Amino acid sequence: MRHVGKLVFCGSVLKRCGERQVCSRFRCPGLSYQQVRTTVRYKMAENNNGLDPAFHHKAWTICHDYLGQPWKEIPEKEFIVETLPGGLSNYLYICTVPDKYVVKGVPRKILLRIYGEILSDVPTVIQDSVIYSILSEKKMAPQLRGIFDGGRLEEFKESRTLTTADLSNPTLSAIIGRKMARLHRLEMPLCKEPKWLTEHLKSYLSNILNNISFKDETKSKQLKQLLSYNLEAELQFILRLIEDTHSPVVFCHNDLQEGNIMVDDKDGAAPTDDRVTVIDYEYSAYNYRGCEFANHFCEWAMDYTHPKWPHFTLDRLAWPSRKQQLHLINAYLSESGDVSADRDAILQEVERFALVSHYWWSLWSIAQAYMSHISFGFLEYALARFDWYFDMKKNLTCNRKHAGL
Repeated sequence: MRHVGKLVFCGSVLKRCGERQVCSRFRCPGLSYQQVRTTVRYKMAENNNGLDPAFHHKAWTICHDYLGQPWKEIPEKEFIVETLPGGLSNYLYICTVPDKYVVKGVPRKILLRIYGEILSDVPTVIQDSVIYSILSEKKMAPQLRGIFDGGRLEEFKESRTLTTADLSNPTLSAIIGRKMARLHRLEMPLCKEPKWLTEHLKSYLSNILNNISFKDETKSKQLKQLLSYNLEAELQFILRLIEDTHSPVVFCHNDLQEGNIMVDDKDGAAPTDDRVTVIDYEYSAYNYRGCEFANHFCEWAMDYTHPKWPHFTLDRLAWPSRKQQLHLINAYLSESGDVSADRDAILQEVERFALVSHYWWSLWSIAQAYMSHISFGFLEYALARFDWYFDMKKNLTCNRKHAGL
């Protein structure tokens, strides 16, 4: 999925122009939807002839000022910058050194990331910059090459993102389990209480109930159906379920789907830990371990590359079996040094937090339907996730009475 829009340079910042902004995976509970729609500095820089000239100048200036040689030698008219499709939360571009300026040992390409709407408030920008800087130093994220007002420069990796089918590959699944364990054992300078999840759930729901409506008849009917699920009551159920589930609080990625995992396999070699990179940490926060597991396993059933509307498929039969779940969990525990952990208890975490994942991304998708111009069936996605949510809730096996069922 790619963003649609235009960037216009005005003074010292890029300024909003044209139609309303795209809001992808909105994560700022302190801002109302209306504020997000009117306080964004950056937008896609495209017109019929390619990138907007003012943005081309801005990108050239950033690379010239932050990257040193050979970028300082490149005249603006020879500077190459191209849109990188697929960004869900930020606007991504590849900047390239022309042939005659290439210096041996210096990467020819750099990734230019312009923060999207979700990173438009100062506290979020600071937190994201701190997290990424630490992970880059630890070589758990692409190398950080520069931070500027409104975005950053990163190492560009010649890799591919995983596909949905890749997630069930036993070799890749074990690698993901180990990567997850290394991330979870980090001590990060963030709030260690698991407030991120509950605060966002409450914020999403409040905005949906108070701010969202559609003029389009089909969307209005879909929203009416979603609201008929009594989302407030379901939130209270979710909060009870979280409180009743023992799951360690760790530093989590919170969005370990296939599009956020890259593998370098262009030479045909089998994937190894050092060839797999986790990217896009903008949702990272302290959260429950079970939520990370469950959210990842839910993604086994989701394919966001379907060419026809609603541009996704959901195959519940792709939900990993007990054996497949334990394959990843065992790799995780081996990396964590906790080989004696109670596997059944962890599987219970997965079962319960799968409901949390469905509820969370359903609310996110309703918000996206209201905010976004991305060609994607957000309301269809919310309905599909809620259908699965209610089936899972009906079949929940652990502590049904105590969970309030």
